[in-house]
Amino acid sequence: MSPVSARAKFDHSRWSTLCGNGVEVFQPTLFQRGKLPDNLGESFARTFHGRSEMLPASAPLGGDPLGLTTRLRALSMPILQERSSRQPFLRAPGVVVWLIVVLVLIHAVRVFAFQESGDSWLINYGLVPARYSGSYLAAHAINPGSLLDRALPFVTYMFLHGSFTHVLINSVWLLAFGPIVTRRFGTPLFLVFFLLCGLAGAAVHLALNWGSDAPVVGASAAISGLMAAGFRMLPNDSPNGRPALTPLLSSRVILWTALWVAVNVVAGLTGLGTGGGVQIVAWQAHLGGYAAGLLLSGPFDHFAARSSGKRATPA
Repeated sequence: MSPVSARAKFDHSRWSTLCGNGVEVFQPTLFQRGKLPDNLGESFARTFHGRSEMLPASAPLGGDPLGLTTRLRALSMPILQERSSRQPFLRAPGVVVWLIVVLVLIHAVRVFAFQESGDSWLINYGLVPARYSGSYLAAHAINPGSLLDRALPFVTYMFLHGSFTHVLINSVWLLAFGPIVTRRFGTPLFLVFFLLCGLAGAAVHLALNWGSDAPVVGASAAISGLMAAGFRMLPNDSPNGRPALTPLLSSRVILWTALWVAVNVVAGLTGLGTGGGVQIVAWQAHLGGYAAGLLLSGPFDHFAARSSGKRATPA
């Protein structure tokens, strides 16, 4: 290469390497008026993604001499986009991680810090259908407590678990579907959606087990709602706009719903999770939370789209 004349000085320190692939790129910076030597552009033949580009041998000097910045940006964009699209193996939103931490901590505190009275938490703050049955209360001369005492279990039962295995399984499912819903709805709507699905599960279980004195605990109903919403969101995730939710009557949603109902009905008939004592898992609550997730995901998604200013595009 012949020396660059004094009319076109540049900074040699601006040589760099793009994307670690050994392709050296020169970005001229301080140029004076005039033209570069005719043979300078011929030396800038570079290969990007298997394409060899010969830059023009002569071009007017200005803000972007030879059009290098523009051309190199266009050529390297696929490489940069490919690299930026790679996601870490595990990158859950903070609200999901903290929710899991809260579930585990509450169970650990109940088990280790309140060894003698820990089981009473399940009665006082778990969902006990008999607490709402007037005939049961009268027959056993039980005082159900204040209105607040009877309302709190609809929420607190979600944050109690019967064992570390129970809270671990729920945490894994929450980690699987929580990020999908959080990224679509945002943190505030995600928390509201989680609670509403849990409330719906409690209501269904209460209606189908009226008068039962077995406490129900666990976040399974709320997480079932997240799973239902996740089924409607995947695999429609796309970088091009905000894809629409999968319709409720689509074959995919119907198939997953049928499988989920079948699994839970079998669990109920075989006594899996519905035996005597503390009901760690309640299959009716699962179905109630799941149904709420299917039905509420549409209105929540519409509200989230309006809040973010992004309209859904056809799936």
